[in-house]
Amino acid sequence: MLRASLAKPSPPVLRRCMTSLAAKKEGDISDAFTSLSGAQREPLPDRYRQLKLNLLQGRQDKIVQSWNKLLHELKRENEIVAQKGPGVIPQIEFKDLERSSDALREEVKKRGVVVVRGVVPEGEARAYKAEVEEYVARNPSTRAFPPHDPQVYELYWSPPQLKARSHPNFLTVQHNLMSLWHTKSPTSISLSQPFSYADRLRIRQPGDASFALGPHIDGGSVERWEPEGYGAGHVYDAILQGNWESYDPWDASGRVDAVNNRELQGATPGTGQELTGELHPHLELEKTMVHVPEIRPGDFVAWHCDTIHSVDKVHAGTADSSVLYIPICPITAQNAEYM
Repeated sequence: MLRASLAKPSPPVLRRCMTSLAAKKEGDISDAFTSLSGAQREPLPDRYRQLKLNLLQGRQDKIVQSWNKLLHELKRENEIVAQKGPGVIPQIEFKDLERSSDALREEVKKRGVVVVRGVVPEGEARAYKAEVEEYVARNPSTRAFPPHDPQVYELYWSPPQLKARSHPNFLTVQHNLMSLWHTKSPTSISLSQPFSYADRLRIRQPGDASFALGPHIDGGSVERWEPEGYGAGHVYDAILQGNWESYDPWDASGRVDAVNNRELQGATPGTGQELTGELHPHLELEKTMVHVPEIRPGDFVAWHCDTIHSVDKVHAGTADSSVLYIPICPITAQNAEYM
């Protein structure tokens, strides 16, 4: 039987505890991305080379053919994205969300991103930011990146964040956007009831160049190739079998069983997946990374967990760029057990 002890620790024990706590570095958003932390990007261990060989075994020709077909399709789509710019991103007013057309929903699924206008009244949204600024002013020790000129704050449970996450309009948006997904295993995931997911926030000042997070993907990294990672749910099997056309990015079935945290965050290869023109020339990132349309306070921007996104190298605006990060999180068996 375990029993809680209220005894005061002896001085040597207390000193050891304090030393241990002092030695532990508190993290921030830079720990998740090599480009922000300034760490050297080390090559992946050799086992990943063997892993890729195993994935290709017996289907090399089919995958090469599939890849060449994908390159052709990318060339066409890249031109469309570059020409339309921000206009390629679907938009809808919150008041029209419940009666959105099938055509709009299909466009959202194709582009992997949507702007929902007016989810929270502008005055209310501005009040959230004012509360955050007041909290930070009262608590100057709040962790942030970069420490010398804070832009991204390690705040997760402040009152304005809780207000935003629990706003009835936002819950409606969550419910609506989760309906874009489907699953073959309804007992493992609920796409009708969201969980409140705690994430950080940013208040990026004009002229800032420190929070220059380039193109990256949030939902996993090397785990995509791991048989015990995303392979456990067969998420990308169609692609790895040379049949990317049949891949359905909105099927949540396999993702429920995927293990996307096999590596330690903050340690290579446990950082997020970042993309560059050198490693991904076919994506033509210089012209396909387009801005979202102009965003007003109270608007909500949502993107698929596999969508490539980034932050401007320099914030060239005249006012701060403030964001409450509020992911849409469905209920799964694992989430429920954790709660």
